[in-house]
Amino acid sequence: MIGTLVPVGALALSACQSPHGDLAVSSGSGSDGAALDAPTEAKVKEIVRRFKDTNRTPGVLVGIWSPKGTFVSATGVADLATKAPLRADMQFKIASQT
Repeated sequence: MIGTLVPVGALALSACQSPHGDLAVSSGSGSDGAALDAPTEAKVKEIVRRFKDTNRTPGVLVGIWSPKGTFVSATGVADLATKAPLRADMQFKIASQT
């Protein structure tokens, strides 16, 4: 299920990509405070990396909140002109992407 959520979440919320490929990750902020287990988090990061590489987006913002844990990552730039970094606390209009 997470494998499906991440590409959809990335599509819905993709706005930017880092040329360095760094992921800023915040985990463990869900209702039970638990992060995703390490193997699942590694799979999610790989899916995000493949999405970025395939779609050549300037960045990706992903949030997963599930009974199995949480994962929030922001990578890339929020503004192509200024190269301001994408942050996990930014808001995006996702409109028809949902």
